[in-house]
Amino acid sequence: MKKSNLLLIMFALISYLGYSQTELYRGPLKKELVPEKILNSLTKDFPNVNIIKYEGIPITLVKGEIYVDSNEDDYTGPYDNYVISLDGKAGRISATYNSEGQLLNTFEHLKNVPLPKEVLATLGKDFNGWAVKGDKVKLTSYHDGKEVAHYRVKLEKNGQIENVIFDEMGKVIKTTKDLKLTM
Repeated sequence: MKKSNLLLIMFALISYLGYSQTELYRGPLKKELVPEKILNSLTKDFPNVNIIKYEGIPITLVKGEIYVDSNEDDYTGPYDNYVISLDGKAGRISATYNSEGQLLNTFEHLKNVPLPKEVLATLGKDFNGWAVKGDKVKLTSYHDGKEVAHYRVKLEKNGQIENVIFDEMGKVIKTTKDLKLTM
């Protein structure tokens, strides 16, 4: 399987696990146990943020297959993937790196950051009467030298809450429930 497909599968797996009720085990790490390649990439990728914590994700890729070891008592590493929690001006960021220091994806909780105009246009057109509630989340994956971003927006209307994921062009990718859109 191509490397870009593996990265896409891993991003989907991590995103899915982020939405599920159970949490993927991530082992807390001391900075000394994080590969130097990742620490160098962090300095380059996120120069003006505070590092909150380092964690290893016990996912192993073998011939295109993904294996997750969630038995925290037995897993000793080294890890194929690492999550670094960061705090910056725009909000909190979780950045996932592979063991070679390549940034795979980010999960950014944005505070007081405007959405792209295309997403705002779709919100105004297709979600009439829905209000944006809370922080917006920017999901970004990096593969084949390209950055692909999605935005998760929490909406409320008449006490009903929905999480909607948009691409950068404002296209609805996923909703948590079937919405009655005003089109």
